[in-house]
Amino acid sequence: GFVGIGKINPESELDIQGNLRVGGANLVTTAGGLVGVGTGTPWGTLSVEQQHSGNENLPAFVVSDTGTGTPSFVILNGTGRTGVGTSSPWGQFSVEHATGGDNQLIPAFVVADRGTGTPSFIVLNKNGYVGVGTSSPWGGFSVEILASGSENELPSFVVGDTGSSTPALAVYSSGITNIDQLQTGALSFDTNAGAVSWIDMPVTSSAVWGTVESYS
Repeated sequence: GFVGIGKINPESELDIQGNLRVGGANLVTTAGGLVGVGTGTPWGTLSVEQQHSGNENLPAFVVSDTGTGTPSFVILNGTGRTGVGTSSPWGQFSVEHATGGDNQLIPAFVVADRGTGTPSFIVLNKNGYVGVGTSSPWGGFSVEILASGSENELPSFVVGDTGSSTPALAVYSSGITNIDQLQTGALSFDTNAGAVSWIDMPVTSSAVWGTVESYS
C-alpha cells in the first residue's frame, strides 16, 4: 500500500522523491531535507520567512495559548524581536517579569544548577535585582564575596586582563579593594580637625600583589 511520487520503490506510506510544496510557498520541503515555512527557498534545516509588511505584529513563531499577551516564547514578524513572557518585546531579546503570586519567587533569568543557592547569574522576578554567586541579591546588583580561596589569588570581583598582577580594580574575599590607579577631582575640607593619628606605612616596589601601601 506504499505510494511513491517520483520514486519507483517507495519505502513508506507516502514517499516523495524531490521537493514537496503545500499551499504555494507556505510549506516546502526540498530534496536535500530542508524545510521552509513561508518561503520556497529555505536556507536552513528549518527556515521560517518573516513577513515584513502587513503582518509585522503577527508572530513568525510562537509558543503560547491563542491570543495570550504573555506567551512563553514569541518571535515577531516585522522586527525579529524575541520575547519571553510577553507578546510585545521592546528589545531584540525581552524577558517579561512575572510579578504575580508564586512567580515572584522564581528567577526571571538564571544561569545555575537547579536549586543552588549560589547561581553564577540570576535576575529576580519580584524586583529585578541581579545577583552573581547568590540567589538572594539584596541590592540592584549584588556580587557575593567568595568564602574560600586566597584573597591574593581569587578576587570576588575584578576588572583586568586575565591573570594580570595589576588589575585596574579587584575586590578580594577579605573585603579588601585594590585600585591600581585612581584619579580624583579637587579635594576640600570644611573644617581643619587636625591630625587624628599619624602612621608611617612601608612603601616598596617589591611588595607582594595585594599588599596595602601608602605614603604618610
